[in-house]
Amino acid sequence: MGFGERLLATNIHAHELVPVIMLSLQEKGLSVFKTFSLDSACAPLNTPCPHHGTTPCSCRLVILILVTEQDVCHSLIVHGSDGESEIAILDADNELVEEVRRIVLDGIDLLGLPGEETNQALVRG
Repeated sequence: MGFGERLLATNIHAHELVPVIMLSLQEKGLSVFKTFSLDSACAPLNTPCPHHGTTPCSCRLVILILVTEQDVCHSLIVHGSDGESEIAILDADNELVEEVRRIVLDGIDLLGLPGEETNQALVRG
């Protein structure tokens, strides 16, 4: 993805992952809002994707705003393509990065989404 602190990469489609992220964080008392969502996010129509080479571009980009208990806003970036997704967080300290990573992974595990074992193995920090 190339920006922010990568929380994790997973084999879950972005359209399935975003609601899990939002619900998991909200259940822990954090506020999260979807501010931006774009399909074919990385290339104009009928132009190959610069990341994956697919035409049309199969990337989906979603920007979420996470508001902490201290009323500090952080951007969560979800970039998905071809059934895989990466999540990154901007301008967060290590404690928040680890907390959000744990909450999202717990949400994935709780919902029993396909590929749980792979999801756990793909955590990157």
